Amino acid sequence: MSPEFEFHFQPPWWQCVISRPDARDKVLVGREGGLLFDYEREGRGWRHFRTMIEPGLEGGLEFLSQSLASPRVALVTTRLGAKDLEISWEIVAAAAESELEAVYA
Repeated sequence: MSPEFEFHFQPPWWQCVISRPDARDKVLVGREGGLLFDYEREGRGWRHFRTMIEPGLEGGLEFLSQSLASPRVALVTTRLGAKDLEISWEIVAAAAESELEAVYA
């Protein structure tokens, strides 16, 4: 028997962390596939980041889908579309070689 998911109360917008748990600076990816930095606690609510880097197009882009490669691989693929255009946007987080040496030494 496969589990069933209830989507009636899903949030209208989300973000996910793709950096390592012990990383000092966290890398967040938003629903539209953008990189999110400098969250402002005092401000306009839960979606207020001072720096947002995301794809854009005059006339706007429609969200199509977003997926994570796997729980072990920090690769997020976001698909956006507009009229006859579809954009596939990938963001990956990688550790520096010196960080990997420290973990696997």
